[in-house]
Amino acid sequence: MHSRFLSALALVALLSACDERRSRTDAGGGGGETETAGECGDGVDNDLDGLLDCADPDCAPEVRCGPFDGGMRTDRGFEECSGVDYGAETRNAPIDIIWVIDNSGSMSEEAEQIQLRLNSFVGAIGAAGIDDYHVMLITTLGFVDVPEPLRSDTERFRFVDTNVQSTDSFQWALDRIPRNADFLRRDATTHFVFVTDDESDMADETFRDQMRTELGHPFTAHAVVSPPGSTHTMPPFPFTFPGCSSPAGGEAAANGDRYWNLALATGGLQLSICTTDWTSLFNQLLASVAVAMRIPCSFDIPVPDEGTFQPNLVNLVYTPSSTGVPVTIPRSSTGDCLGDGFTWVYDDPITPTAILLCTSACTTVDGDSGAAMRIQLGCESILD
Repeated sequence: MHSRFLSALALVALLSACDERRSRTDAGGGGGETETAGECGDGVDNDLDGLLDCADPDCAPEVRCGPFDGGMRTDRGFEECSGVDYGAETRNAPIDIIWVIDNSGSMSEEAEQIQLRLNSFVGAIGAAGIDDYHVMLITTLGFVDVPEPLRSDTERFRFVDTNVQSTDSFQWALDRIPRNADFLRRDATTHFVFVTDDESDMADETFRDQMRTELGHPFTAHAVVSPPGSTHTMPPFPFTFPGCSSPAGGEAAANGDRYWNLALATGGLQLSICTTDWTSLFNQLLASVAVAMRIPCSFDIPVPDEGTFQPNLVNLVYTPSSTGVPVTIPRSSTGDCLGDGFTWVYDDPITPTAILLCTSACTTVDGDSGAAMRIQLGCESILD
């Protein structure tokens, strides 16, 4: 009897809860009620309108959420929370270097030159004080046989086995980049190095626009190709052919005008594939690539003094030099900068290591040389 009575009570409670939830839903599509003060920080969409806690306009009056003032949340959100403040220090960008090597039959000599120097090239990047770099090689497996220690350094090096023929380097780069998004960083300084003795079927403007969209940021492209306007002769024929000729033998199939133009447009190097001095060529690439670039709108997440890092208990506070009044830059509730609001996002939503300002916030903060930035850990994140 006792067991049956308890079961009946449980059933009544369950039906009551279902009726309450149904009445909310029936009242207005997302629920006829509003989030109450006690529900604005419980991590639950209590009124079933698809908006959680401070992201729900119902919670706007709450102190913990803070009001908007000129597009920024004033720092009222910390009045009831004792978090720990840390100085927000800018950081250097990681570097991603993507080599795209034409593996057609006429490129064997160039492949040997790259294979011979790739390890020393990467070692020199580290010697320049840049530790956070990734190197990707896109070409046919075995065409460039990458020696140790780079070959087995899976943290920093990735070989992408791809049959890159004479005219399709751009196409393969666009195809392979999204498939290796786990290896490439959206906050990185990205360099492409195209090595080919032919011309691209794809226009350089098309590649530039599509790759910028794919990466989500600008990039630098370096061209190791036959310079525009180059010609060579092939005795005993009495006429000239397009493409440079190496004094050591071997002629390019065509001039790489589109690669050359891409390098010019993105601030990269334009280098002749017909050079006999590949040591100088690699030194020039190294000087362009191994440059530490400060990211003004990226901040390392500090290590908490106590406990473990909790991504939902982080706030970024900006104090403008003009007013001295701290304001809280809200975190993007969607996790991206597509809306381009005055917000910030994590560099990685799963295992974040840095805070990245979206464009509007970056423009404001980076233009204020006297501003102060701090990261507060331990208070519920304010969302946009």
